[in-house]
Amino acid sequence: MSHSFPKHILDKAHDISFAVFRVAAIVKNMKLRMALEDAAVELVSDTAAAVDKLGALIKLGASVTEIRPVNAEVLYRELDKLSSAIQSVIHESAIGNDEEVDLEEVFAELACGEPVEPNSATSGNEEKNEEISPHIVNRQSAILEFIRQLPNGCRMRDLTGRFPEVSERTIRNDLQALLGERLIERAGKGPFSSFRAVTKQEIIAL
Repeated sequence: MSHSFPKHILDKAHDISFAVFRVAAIVKNMKLRMALEDAAVELVSDTAAAVDKLGALIKLGASVTEIRPVNAEVLYRELDKLSSAIQSVIHESAIGNDEEVDLEEVFAELACGEPVEPNSATSGNEEKNEEISPHIVNRQSAILEFIRQLPNGCRMRDLTGRFPEVSERTIRNDLQALLGERLIERAGKGPFSSFRAVTKQEIIAL
């Protein structure tokens, strides 16, 4: 989905792109250098879509010692800030558009224990221990089983690709529920975070 981002996000994307060009200038591997420069251009022209790609290239460059660790760390941090700002804008945009409200999503949040807004129609004397819908339990079980199939880490884009019929926001709620039950654990932060299933031995040790 295409979004029109505010000036501070576009300025941040421009600053990161400029920094990537400076870092790429000393990269000896020509293919990696060109890929970094192309991704830097994409970050300005297609900001949301280019964050993960640029992060992966920076990680590769640092792994093969083409990018100094200190430079990679700075770029990681700034990409993380940019990703958080982008997600915030997208989230606010979704809330502000009444036509995009997903009722299944709303009830999924309530069942997973998310706080209810003060003006919600359900506030007041609702049951605190409301039974979780079997539909939600089955979906979370399917997500957990898929994560188990990726022992090296499952990223958000893996889940949205595997469950295209479920919104990203609902998947995030399900992940939060699984994290709360200690069935999965998170590694990394922001656009570079991934999830892995906790083994039975690890659960017993807890």
